[in-house]
Amino acid sequence: MQEIQWYSMTLYEERALDYYEACSLDTIRNAVNLFTDWGVLTKAQASPENKGERMLVIAAEEDTLQTHENHVRKFLKNGYTNGANEVQRRTPPLSIAGPRL
Repeated sequence: MQEIQWYSMTLYEERALDYYEACSLDTIRNAVNLFTDWGVLTKAQASPENKGERMLVIAAEEDTLQTHENHVRKFLKNGYTNGANEVQRRTPPLSIAGPRL
């Protein structure tokens, strides 16, 4: 969850997010739970060596992801669509693993 929080802070600093509250762990947990309910994410064990850790796995098909992306994109600041791609390009992949997912 801390890696997701770090990424959201990066988006805030890049002015992709209007409100710093979007970086809150509670907000992130709620978003993860919502995407899990929508069937976009599933929670899985990271590996046998990392007992107790979990990771998030994208579970939806490409067309379902595109539908959700289009919905979420409505809430981005105007003109940030291309900027988000730039931030993603510069950001290392998130392992999104942690004991309390």
